[in-house]
Amino acid sequence: YDRTPWNFMFRRGDGLSGVANDVAFIDNGASVFSRARGGYKGFPDRFDIAQLQVILSNPQFPGQPVNEAYDNFVKIKNGKIHILDKMFMRDLLMNFRRVVEDSNIDTFVTQAQYLEGQRSVDDAEALIGELEQELARLPKGSSDYIKTQDAIETYRQVMEAGGEAPYLKKALRQRSDDIVKMFQEALGSYYV
Repeated sequence: YDRTPWNFMFRRGDGLSGVANDVAFIDNGASVFSRARGGYKGFPDRFDIAQLQVILSNPQFPGQPVNEAYDNFVKIKNGKIHILDKMFMRDLLMNFRRVVEDSNIDTFVTQAQYLEGQRSVDDAEALIGELEQELARLPKGSSDYIKTQDAIETYRQVMEAGGEAPYLKKALRQRSDDIVKMFQEALGSYYV
């Protein structure tokens, strides 16, 4: 995780109680359809090495890893994953497969209260209209333009799936499968 100051909120100690300047909040950034700095982004139904590279790269400091621990664990070179601690990755991947199974994905999406059905489809259609208007005002080729285009494509897929909940269930299952396959291939014969 990058440790830039705007990603943390501290609780100031009073100097008497012994309470120091404790971390009270850490901004975890973007998730699913939302961008870390506001707005929408795409959430593709597939996961690939290019997306992993984005996760591992620091957006504020290009060319630098987002997190030193990640950089000491996994790297991407010439479009291929290089795992530095294969035993740990094998154990992590096996645990991931146990936790992120289809029934749990369904439970996660349901508990997050994503909508399905006509209301969700109508919301997605309205949002696409707003995003298309925003897209018209953005400089073509800019990062915001590309992210807005990706968001529009994602919400079109949401409409086809019958709402956010069914789209997310499908997308998260596929992304989970892609992650497992990607890291199994990187581990090679080490993965049993």
